[in-house]
Amino acid sequence: PTPVSELRSRFCHATDLEVLEHCMGINRIRMGSHQNPAVKDARDIADQLAPHTILLCVDTEHYTLNSDEMTEVGIAVMKRQHAAPISEADNYGDHGENLMKQANFCFYRFREKAHLPTTNAASLGPAGNRFGEARFVTFADARNHLRQIFVQPITNVRGLQRYNHPIVIMGHAVGHDREHLNGKDLGFHPDAVGTVVRYIDTQQVVRDTKRWKHPDNDIGLPKLVAALGFEHTDAHSAANDIGRTLMCAVLLAIPLNARRGCKRTADQVSNDFEHWSRNTFVGIGGTREYCCKCGSDHHMDSKCSATGMRCNNCINRGFDQQATTHISMHCPWVCDEVAAERLAWFADQPSHDEEKYKLTKARFSSRLQRFSHNAPRIPPEAPDEIAARRVWYDNERNVQRRSRIEYKIKPFVWWKRSYQS
Repeated sequence: PTPVSELRSRFCHATDLEVLEHCMGINRIRMGSHQNPAVKDARDIADQLAPHTILLCVDTEHYTLNSDEMTEVGIAVMKRQHAAPISEADNYGDHGENLMKQANFCFYRFREKAHLPTTNAASLGPAGNRFGEARFVTFADARNHLRQIFVQPITNVRGLQRYNHPIVIMGHAVGHDREHLNGKDLGFHPDAVGTVVRYIDTQQVVRDTKRWKHPDNDIGLPKLVAALGFEHTDAHSAANDIGRTLMCAVLLAIPLNARRGCKRTADQVSNDFEHWSRNTFVGIGGTREYCCKCGSDHHMDSKCSATGMRCNNCINRGFDQQATTHISMHCPWVCDEVAAERLAWFADQPSHDEEKYKLTKARFSSRLQRFSHNAPRIPPEAPDEIAARRVWYDNERNVQRRSRIEYKIKPFVWWKRSYQS
């Protein structure tokens, strides 16, 4: 046995709430003794490692019209060493604000997918970010930054210098985020780095506190936020979701008397915490700006005045005028086609209750995977596909010209990419 494997085993036998309370210094998970000398030695070191646990609150976001395309990742980092003195001194502040302020925020938007906007009317998407500072990075850069976050050597404790900080990953419906981190786009496997000792979920934490007892349904983040007394605005931005998830975790973990006699409401604390995080943290890596029209990192697309752009995808589809408004990597027609292909593909799949559904679901291959790290090779466009696509768009433009009402051109769907053979 190794100290990390023993610590992982011990954390797996604790509830999500107990692990959360440990990460925030509210309690301490200790290793039991063992008669086997090798196991005892491993557990002794694991017991020394436990106070150095780091909590990572993670959320991933995807394109609204095509959830296969990852657009953002947000991470809040809270070290137990920073949180424990506050909890031990019972100095939580109003509604646990002092604990909340022990978190650092990282919010990454992926350049390769920066042109995929949110279509959720209830959210501004990344433009409505309320926590930390957004940074534009490539998928390759993001993998490097994530590795630095997940692998942090212990440097200031004698006897532990060859070990890394144990990592606990938290999320709201964390299973989705765990899967998407290692999805076709980002290709970062948290378990492969060797530091993760436990995954915890705020949906389970609220059950552990007996505040949610519905046997069949898990509580959604907006409902949990409302139940705890504050507001979840501009949802489905990765930083906003991790910020509110972390706040919920703090409010669920701290003693009930820490929320009594507060000078401010939970909603006021939430607003103050948002302002504090935006004014305190400078993003790590990447750039503050990125233009999803010309690809420059010196301005946003709303300020773009670049000329001479040429999108080969638009040229091939007969949209010569639109081809001058963006570069090929950020072609909206390709995005619309891939989204339509995905919808058509899933429409022809077996129902969810069929045993083979899980096997067939994995076969959809997006042409946007050319940007990805660990995705399978996508078949190139065949001459018959190119010819059929050009005929489709020529016909669509003719319909648009003849139409007496506003007509929106429909994206081309190639049946060989969209349906089961």
